[in-house]
Amino acid sequence: MKNKAFLKIALFLIAFGGALYFPFIGEKEFQGEEGRRVLIALQMLETKEFLFPKLFDTFYFLKPPAYNWFLALWFCLTKDFSEWTARASSAVSLIFTSLVFTWIWIKILKKEEIVEQKNISWVVFLLPGLIFLTTPEVIDKGIRAEIDGFYTFLVSTSLFSWFYFYEIEKRRMVGFVLWGIFTGFAVLTKTFHALLFFYLAWIPYLIYFKRLKELFSIPHFLGIGVTLGIFITWLLVSLGFDITLFKAWLGEYQGAVSGAEVSLTQHFEAFTLGFLIGYAPWIFFFLVLKEKEFFKSFLDKHPNFFRFFLFSLFLFVFSYLFHIFCLGARLRYMLPGVGGLVFVSSTVFLYLILEKQRMISKIGKICIRFLPWFCVFLSLSFLAYLMFKGFYYWEAFLTTILLMSGGIFFGFRFRKEVTYKGVFWFLVFCVFFIKQAYAAFYYSYHKEKFDYFRKAAKNLILTAGKNKVIYLCEEIPHHLIYYGKYRYQALDFIYVKNCNPDVVSKLKDRWILISKERFESLGFKEKKFSELRVLPVRKKLYFLVKNY
Repeated sequence: MKNKAFLKIALFLIAFGGALYFPFIGEKEFQGEEGRRVLIALQMLETKEFLFPKLFDTFYFLKPPAYNWFLALWFCLTKDFSEWTARASSAVSLIFTSLVFTWIWIKILKKEEIVEQKNISWVVFLLPGLIFLTTPEVIDKGIRAEIDGFYTFLVSTSLFSWFYFYEIEKRRMVGFVLWGIFTGFAVLTKTFHALLFFYLAWIPYLIYFKRLKELFSIPHFLGIGVTLGIFITWLLVSLGFDITLFKAWLGEYQGAVSGAEVSLTQHFEAFTLGFLIGYAPWIFFFLVLKEKEFFKSFLDKHPNFFRFFLFSLFLFVFSYLFHIFCLGARLRYMLPGVGGLVFVSSTVFLYLILEKQRMISKIGKICIRFLPWFCVFLSLSFLAYLMFKGFYYWEAFLTTILLMSGGIFFGFRFRKEVTYKGVFWFLVFCVFFIKQAYAAFYYSYHKEKFDYFRKAAKNLILTAGKNKVIYLCEEIPHHLIYYGKYRYQALDFIYVKNCNPDVVSKLKDRWILISKERFESLGFKEKKFSELRVLPVRKKLYFLVKNY
């Protein structure tokens, strides 16, 4: 395959990923940890202190700085601090991950001379990129201003660039140097958890091929040295060996292992029902692995594919098993192992497209022919609901028309025959349909009916006045600060670490923001202040007070 051909494939994936991820992502306000991630990055740009994450003058020890560096650079390049821009950084990270997967996939196809076959379809080259982009768990992280998208890019690139150069090209030093570099920055993104995915896949892989002695090889030690070198260099330059950092990380690990973060019910629900939904529809094609023909008529003929398939299978399966037995783990923790699912599913589809051109099951044919028209029905129902509820946004209207048109197209496409290639495109379309319908409705609905932090920030601005300074009493409400200072550019904030009554009494004629819990625990009384306004922020209550 020539470079021009790969460029066309890359452009298609970029366009598809943009169309899938970008619509509506700026409609909903920041939630969860988004405000914290964005606030740290913006403060880095403001203070020019990039080495270690800080919130005001307080070190933030729970996460290393690499994602904050990336987000700060992203804001610097785009010159925009909006929700859309922040979340787009995650989407772009995952789109680039799909390009890495596609590049490695095509290289292995060339090694096995599958590219040279005359009847090869272009969909074969797009398999890993489209499967990755349309995995629901990946989509969920691609529309959030969170660590997971960038972290998945680093870990996935380290794993599969290692496999290609180490196993396929036999350039073992190069493979481990690349692995060490990307893993080093992954450690600087989400701690040493990044190393886990490689060893969960590599050790079973070595055991299977009876090559365990490679654990003690020079290339392996070189890779570990590169990773540790990156981490230690950052640590020495930024903090030195501060024991507080390691205590914070150890506390997070202990919480994940012990189940302190979530209940057992929530944990097992996430790793059963949530797992099936998050990795559907591609996880269900693992059922093909029961077929002996898959191994005998395909993998046995392609040794590179067999090794690639095995490494990917170990990666995904053992990532799942490890995290399900860590009782405090969240489903998102295993996301960097999604590359295993992507390449196993891609290999299965490659087998089905090349070896089994048409669907055999009559039930399968009936279902596939019926589903597009069902999507048309859902599109019309969705549009009617939006109009009835008053959410008649032009984006939602255009999205509905697009999805309905796609359903009609596939309905006619499957009228005569049903092939596995057609089934693949239809599944991609179904995921696209569900995501756009969800985003068009829920994000617009959330913006109109909820918007807790945006409304609270506007109320704060109206109460205190523009260009005022708000003193924060021992708490840092990340979302409120983001909207008040950076999004609306109307307020400034000063953090007061020891906010006792004596300190507060010295802040004459200044607005002070105190949570209700802190107000009561510190023994403040309402009569002590010249002004006191109640400011509800989602489920929490704040007092905005001013001294005589």
